[in-house]
Amino acid sequence: MIVNSAPFTGEDTIGDLLRHPAFAGFGHLLLPWDNRTPDESMRLRNIGSLLPYHSHVNPATIVAALNHMVADVNTGKPVVHEFYTPAQKKKNPAKSNTGLFFFRGKPGAPFAIISPGGGFSYAASVHEGFPYAVAISNEGYNAFVLKYRVGSGGAPATRDLAAAISYVFRNAEALGVGTKGYSLWGSSAGARMAAAIGSHGVERFGGDALPKPSAVVMAYTGHSDYTSNEPPTFVVVGEDDGIAPPSVMERRVGVLRRAGTEVEFHRYSGVGHGFGPGIGTSAEGWLDRGIQFWERVGPNERGLTPAGRRDESFRVQPGDVFGGGGAEEARVFPAELRRTQVADTTTGLTRIHLLEEHQASGLVQPEHLLELERAHRGHRLEALIKGGRAHAD
Repeated sequence: MIVNSAPFTGEDTIGDLLRHPAFAGFGHLLLPWDNRTPDESMRLRNIGSLLPYHSHVNPATIVAALNHMVADVNTGKPVVHEFYTPAQKKKNPAKSNTGLFFFRGKPGAPFAIISPGGGFSYAASVHEGFPYAVAISNEGYNAFVLKYRVGSGGAPATRDLAAAISYVFRNAEALGVGTKGYSLWGSSAGARMAAAIGSHGVERFGGDALPKPSAVVMAYTGHSDYTSNEPPTFVVVGEDDGIAPPSVMERRVGVLRRAGTEVEFHRYSGVGHGFGPGIGTSAEGWLDRGIQFWERVGPNERGLTPAGRRDESFRVQPGDVFGGGGAEEARVFPAELRRTQVADTTTGLTRIHLLEEHQASGLVQPEHLLELERAHRGHRLEALIKGGRAHAD
């Protein structure tokens, strides 16, 4: 259906966004929080105030990404896809807070699915989803931004990602996307989700039996879990990140490289956590480099690079970290979970799998039980937070 609707400006309000005809029935999925009544008088230029874990939020970039979707709807192209059926949503109403926002590239080109961060408390799609998708689709690739369930921890969110990947594979012909060489992108909590699928596969989290992604692109996360068969991985972090310190990511990068995984790692000065596209910072341009990495390890190998993609020589930039190894493995690796430290004394390495990336004070209640389990295969320790909402699925 073609909708003739006006583009947004920074002076439009959250109420204008929710009632915009381009997003009829789905406007609530654009906002970070589930089941909250927003301040509809807030201007879009102030939308960054809804993202407490994020920095360098650029309203002009957000508005441009929203208008990208409006333009598609105005030409009759649907932008929102539901990957859960009405029956599934009726059985579990929380699944009504999910969806895929589609940013089209070249027909038949590979696709990427982007999972924004927010500590599993909210989904920062406007900052870490839609702008990424614009950059990817501008290079001819198909991109989807995942709105997953929030407020229930990492397990339901990762199952949502597995369901979304399965949906795209099942409907690839109708969507006009290629399934070979797909990639998963994630920031902060969303990077945990992407990396978990990269490590263990889609089926492990309730999806179909599908190939692993050809590349995982992950930004600023404390995720440390890994397997012996990881996909090529692209990693970025800010030097001033106090939530996912560079040393945490360097440690995993070093382990992956020693296991033979292709890794590209960038550490950017002067930025902290949640910088998104990094507009106006030393990290600006990292999205293009992530796309180039994906092309090198995935689509290019299959001859699927979209026509018109620019051919740029590889350039070393400030903040790049290359070479065979990462930081020395510490025997005790601090995890920001009430300052609990867990170490695997058998291997000298630490495996900490946190379902909560950086929850705000009060979100992890004292009565929650912290269980430590040894997974004998690989000597892996997992820290799991289990509470009243941990089994929402």
